[in-house]
Amino acid sequence: MDRRLTWFNERQKEMNISVAVGLAYTEEIGDTNFRDMFLVADRNMYSDKMRAHSTKKISGV
Repeated sequence: MDRRLTWFNERQKEMNISVAVGLAYTEEIGDTNFRDMFLVADRNMYSDKMRAHSTKKISGV
């Protein structure tokens, strides 16, 4: 997906598209509720977003 987004963003300059993903996983489904899993996934998404933005700053994109 990164290659396709890069390809797209290089060919058009009006809009820059990016994607951030957050995942959460547990095998202890009985001890975990949806809200807790959602919050973990949300935190992971923002961590991914911050990583992507810092990588762009370093590479000069």
